[in-house]
Amino acid sequence: MKKHVLLISALFLASCSTATESPTDSNAPIVIGGIAPLTGGGAVYGLPVMHTANLAAEEINQAGGINGRELRIVWEDGKCNPKDASMAAQKLVNIDKVKVITGGVCTGEVLGFAPIADKKNVVLLLTGSQGEEIRHAGDYAFRISPAAILHSDNLANYANEQELNKVVFLTEQTDYAVSVEQTFTEKFKGEVQSEKFLKEDSDFKTILTKLKSQGDIDAFFINPQTIDKFTIIFKQIQELEWTVPLILNEAVAGNDGYFQEHADELDAYGASIVAAKFLYDHRPRYAEVYQKYLDKYEVEKIDFPLFLTTTYDGIYLLKQILEQVGEVNTDKIRDALYAIESYEGVSGTFSFDEDGEVLGLPSSFVQWSEGKFRRVVE
Repeated sequence: MKKHVLLISALFLASCSTATESPTDSNAPIVIGGIAPLTGGGAVYGLPVMHTANLAAEEINQAGGINGRELRIVWEDGKCNPKDASMAAQKLVNIDKVKVITGGVCTGEVLGFAPIADKKNVVLLLTGSQGEEIRHAGDYAFRISPAAILHSDNLANYANEQELNKVVFLTEQTDYAVSVEQTFTEKFKGEVQSEKFLKEDSDFKTILTKLKSQGDIDAFFINPQTIDKFTIIFKQIQELEWTVPLILNEAVAGNDGYFQEHADELDAYGASIVAAKFLYDHRPRYAEVYQKYLDKYEVEKIDFPLFLTTTYDGIYLLKQILEQVGEVNTDKIRDALYAIESYEGVSGTFSFDEDGEVLGLPSSFVQWSEGKFRRVVE
């Protein structure tokens, strides 16, 4: 549980530890930081996060800013790993002097920069990371993206209801993917066999051939950090003509662009494909914001639209909070975020629990059918 400092001691804390702008900054632009994977395999998630945040900031500035002040975002490449994310945070906090950081797509990335931010009382608005350890990222950390545990619980419930006896994981050795496996295993009543692979691995035929020969697998859980690894694994499964039922994490199933492009071959796959993911396309303002993104960046689609919704909401939520508290004071921002009862955003209506975890954005169980993932209504 986070040690949420109550307002009863806020006056003392403001004098000794709170990250607050000086009075001379009152008319200057509000500068916040952004950390996301902007290069490498994670860029498929990180670039839309950056572009969406910039889109929202541009809209806010065109409408008069925040209390008349321009909002600027300084972006750094976290590269989906703790080391680079830590260096990015050091630069943002110590050189750019930001009081708020948004983004955070990969779990390891966030775990790398969160301690630096927490030490300086810098507010984190995390719009993509889903690993369970993010729950303990600090008293100033707020996660808008639903945690992986929600999806893992959902999938474990499905496996239990189907009375599956054995599920085999092929898990990338990253904080997010390991967290998905751990939370599933804790709730699943059957046997879990775990196979791991490294980020640099690209040939899975040996392990896939071994697993195919076992003959006692009820479902194969493909659990990578990014879609590029799933692409390789699924292709090699097809080459081996292994039609085992598949379970997918949201890092895979949430990549709408891939599944749109490969719908025909997924339809032709000879076994069921299920996942748990956050659904957003039925939200009232989703289509409007999605189209704004397509028009601004002149693209035909967004591969991972989940982060469009949570990132857009994060920037507008910050605007609301800053207008409410009247200054860039991180204790006041933090307390106002904890006090939110129902923020109505593009992703849905949400609030935060005592750990800064989002409430109100549920996980949905989905199954691949006729060219798309469809929600299975219990």
